[in-house]
Amino acid sequence: MRFLKLLDPRERMDAGEQQRRAGELFPELVRDSRLHYWRPGNPVYSDGLRLLMGLAPSFSLPDLRLADVINESLAKTSDGTRVDVFNMATDLNAPVGLADYYPLLREHSHLVPPVGSVGWRLPQPVLGVWRSGVCEELLDGWKALKRTLELVQSPLTPEQFHSQLPPTSWEFFDDESA
Repeated sequence: MRFLKLLDPRERMDAGEQQRRAGELFPELVRDSRLHYWRPGNPVYSDGLRLLMGLAPSFSLPDLRLADVINESLAKTSDGTRVDVFNMATDLNAPVGLADYYPLLREHSHLVPPVGSVGWRLPQPVLGVWRSGVCEELLDGWKALKRTLELVQSPLTPEQFHSQLPPTSWEFFDDESA
């Protein structure tokens, strides 16, 4: 099943229920994909390029579409890139904070307000780039999208990616096998 299917607007379901279900099913879809669900305390991949993506699968169609694009791109490459993901909507609860996922924030904490600050919303996606086990980059929003598409060798540009949102065709919600 495609990640985007988690929030398919054709589903006849209460929006709140659909969002709750999307958050619950996201780890299962990750397990059945080329992505890996990651939490602080899990081993950090150190044999090459590692991307850690903070996504909002409970409410963000662009984030779910990005997970599909990453999964499709990884199927076409064999460079050993590992993509770890987590759910920003549910996994960033006290005592676990964003700096537990992205160690660079400990050194630059003045740049990022704490999650949950009044009037502040963290732009998604959030991307950390590790090389040989060392976090070298931290990006969010548009810059994270652009860098992710480059690193997973997607044929899409950010402009092409965004032109598909909202989806120009219902086929984006359909399973690949359909």
